[in-house]
Amino acid sequence: MNWITAVVPPERFRGVVEALELQGVTGIVATNAQVHGWAGGRTLAHRGSKHVQQSIPSIRIEFATYPDCTEAMTALIVQMGGMPSGVANVWVQTAISPVGAADIVSDRALVSS
Repeated sequence: MNWITAVVPPERFRGVVEALELQGVTGIVATNAQVHGWAGGRTLAHRGSKHVQQSIPSIRIEFATYPDCTEAMTALIVQMGGMPSGVANVWVQTAISPVGAADIVSDRALVSS
């Protein structure tokens, strides 16, 4: 099993999740995140005062997938959830077995030991 973690902009989150669900991915974990540095120090004006934005809101998604599906899933996330500049943050970790899970029920009927 591989554990995929990706950080996507909030406006692209729904599209990424729908695309992953069409590929058969279930059990997606989503959390709010603040990404520091992507804004590039953009200056915003709020009520007459200027503010330099250093971080932007994002959504972190995580899910498990089979090793033979990992490349397709990461390509899908990059295509659907990348930033407007084309940059996407996706990390892949090899997971031997899920922590705290007795059984994984799926179309392949994988059972952890």
